[in-house]
Order: sequence, then structure tokens, then C-alpha cells
Amino acid sequence: MEIRLESVSKVYPFKTALCKVSVTFAAGKIHALLGENGAGKSTLAKIISGRIKMSEGKLFLDGLESYFSSPKDALKKGIAEVQQRPLLSFSLTARQNILLSCKSFSSYGSRLFNTRLLELKEKWAPKLSLDQKIKDTGGAVHFYTGLLCALMQDFNCLILDEPSSFLTPEERKSLFLHLREEAQCGKTIILITHSKTEALNYSDTITLLQKGKLAGFFPNPKLYTSKPSPLPDAGNKRINSDGSSKESKPCIRFTNASCIPARQPAVRGITLCANYGEITAVASSNEASFVTFENFITGMSKAKCGGRVEFAKKEFSAKKYSTTFLRKNKVAIVSSNKTFRASNPDLSVEQMLSIFGGNPDVLIKKAGVSITKEEKCSSLSGGMLQRLILERELSINPDLVILCNPMQGLDVSAQAALCKRIESIAKEGAAVLLIGSHDFPMTLCSKVYSLQNGRISLSFSKDGLL
Repeated sequence: MEIRLESVSKVYPFKTALCKVSVTFAAGKIHALLGENGAGKSTLAKIISGRIKMSEGKLFLDGLESYFSSPKDALKKGIAEVQQRPLLSFSLTARQNILLSCKSFSSYGSRLFNTRLLELKEKWAPKLSLDQKIKDTGGAVHFYTGLLCALMQDFNCLILDEPSSFLTPEERKSLFLHLREEAQCGKTIILITHSKTEALNYSDTITLLQKGKLAGFFPNPKLYTSKPSPLPDAGNKRINSDGSSKESKPCIRFTNASCIPARQPAVRGITLCANYGEITAVASSNEASFVTFENFITGMSKAKCGGRVEFAKKEFSAKKYSTTFLRKNKVAIVSSNKTFRASNPDLSVEQMLSIFGGNPDVLIKKAGVSITKEEKCSSLSGGMLQRLILERELSINPDLVILCNPMQGLDVSAQAALCKRIESIAKEGAAVLLIGSHDFPMTLCSKVYSLQNGRISLSFSKDGLL
């Protein structure tokens, strides 16, 4: 299926997300849609998939002008989409979510449904447990469930928004291998990414968007040349909030802590310490227990917890460790799920930023985001939302900052800016605890822990103490 857009624009009351973009996505190829956060990539994909309507312009499928009023209309034309955070029912299993997306199959026990699903699962997601509830799983399972929902459809075009965010290097390689096979069968694959490496290595064409405008179309990725912004150098100073250099003191310490949910992988033997004025990271390569660990560290777990915690000059049982306690003691928390946990698509930017009584105009300026406070959070790119949430959390002048998967979905320049911001937070005296450190330069960290098989171990320390 050839998809052609002519002078497509999308105008919101307070901003223009797309301005007269014209581009053609030929059949049988993988097309990378590249650009910084807020460039208009996701907006363009939403128009093609029928999730939003264009303000002006035309859309052609195989030369015929088309118009979609909903994703259902687009799917009837053979356009399927896998969102960065698929909309799934958390109370259902992966299998049940996939069944809900397949209207053409009559019943749960349909032999046709199960046979086709198992074939796709073995090829695309062999490690996926179809009968585990979504609420008990992490980002990789959510992605694969959304992917299988799309693959079960009769599609000619597949749109994927940041598909590799939660995948291991091996899973990424396998994903792009299978996408190449689909393209060779004549399918149109549109890949939204901030990763220039992925675009160069796996795509046939690159469409570059900047500030809602078409900045370039490259029919051969080798023609695309751009030097990524360098990540900041690590500093060796440890400076407290009073500006003095002295030995770092513990901000929070966990000793032999555990969290044992009924239906999620448990974490045990959690012994780690985050110091004032330092960045401490916990690395995890798609570890199954990552969700449990994040929920525990952010105080959001309702599972059985044990061990000891030292924080705010208090030592207590991990059973009493909660989000309420953390908030009362000036702890900033940015969870992995920034769309629904750290904010909500239905809130205005002003409502989202005013939770702690901060001035929205001031926070928007500090975040360096070109929006107005009246806009809905649903109209923000992932990078914009990330920066705003971080400034909101920092407005409480926290002693401890917990950042979960902070680099996820950010382009290179946004990653570099975030690294500098995180480094400055530590230099101002706060303790920074990174949960999920993919793409974060380890040279900025004073300590790095590893999460493997549900247990934590210290893998690196600038003090040389392992």
C-alpha cells in the first residue's frame, strides 16, 4: 500500500503541530519517521491511523483519496498501529486483550484464533506469556501484546511508535528482522523513532520532521548525515547544597528489603544506598521483576514487603514505606508510565503542573517547552511531557529524586539536555536514584547497581568499594 500525504496540517487552539507536510510512503519498504521530541512524528502517525483528523490537506491510499473518522475506519483500509503505550485492559490477560481487538473471531475458544495467535507469538514474541494479566507485566509485554493485536489484523500498513523502547538488544534485532520480512512481502512499515542509529540501520527511507515541518526526505538512509549531540562529560565533584565539597552522606538506604506480589516476579535482598549529591543508578536489561522493583522503590506497591529502610533520619520497616510517606518528606517521583501515572491525558497542562501548588507559567518556562497552560496533556509529545513532569517534581525542592526510565522515548538532544539537568540536580545536593538506566551515561553515576533474577547487586562504585 502506498500512502501519500499532500500539504497536511494539524492546528490546535494554541499551537500548530504539523504545517503543510507532503510525503509519500511506498509499499514494500520500511520508512523511518525521525525528529526531535515535539517535531510532529506522532501527530502524523495519528492522522494516518485515524486517531485524529487533519486540519487541512489530503491523504491518498494507492492513489485514491481517503478520509478516516476513527482508527476503525483506517483498519478497514488495512492500516494497523502499535502505539508506544498500547491501550490495554490491565485486568485482562494478554490473550484476552488480543481477542478483544479481533472482532472477526467469534469466541475465546476459536481454533482459528488460537492457531493464528500461537503462530505469531512463536515468531514475534516467543517469551510472551499469553495468560498473564497485563497489570502484572512491564513495558515489553505491553508492547508485544499491542504488536500481536495489530498482527492479527489483515493489514497492509503497520505503524510502530518507538517500538524498541522496552526491548533488549536481542529483541530489537529480532523485531527488525521480522519487520524486514513483512516489507519484503509488500507491506508498508512506518517506524516512528528518535534513534538515528535505528533509522540508519533498519529503514529504507528517512523522513525528517522539525517543529511540525518537513525538513527533509531521504530515499536512501546513507544520504542522511547528522552528528548527534554529545552527551555531557562526567564530573567527579560531589557538591552538597551549601556549595561545600565533603564526603557524601546517605539519603536513603534499603537493607535486605523485599517485595513479593502475588502475581508478579518478586524482588528480594534489596540492599542499596543513594547519597546526597550523587547519582545512583539501577540497571536492568528487561528484567521481569523490574515492575515490582519500580513499584516498591516509588512506594506504590501494595504487595507484602519486608526489610529495613533508612530515610529522613528515621529507620523503619519496609512495610511502612509508601508513596504517602515519600511525598510528606519531599521526594520527587517520575514513574515510567508518565502518561497515566505521572499525569493524565484528560488534564490540562495547568492542572497537571499545579498538583503541588507550583506556578504553571514558571514551570513551562523552566522546562523550555513551547506550549500554553490551557493545552491538554494528550497533545504533548513524550519529551515535552517528561520535561514538564520533571520540573513539577523539582518545584518541591526535593532531597531525593526518583527517576524511572528517564531516557525512554527521548531524542539525542533531549537526552543530552536531561543528562545535564540530572547532573545539576545532584550538584545542588539532592540524591538522584535512577530506576532503569538505559541510554544514561554511567560515567555520571557514583554507584551502579544491577537487577538480575529479582536481586540487586552493586556492580560499580566510584569509591572502588564493591
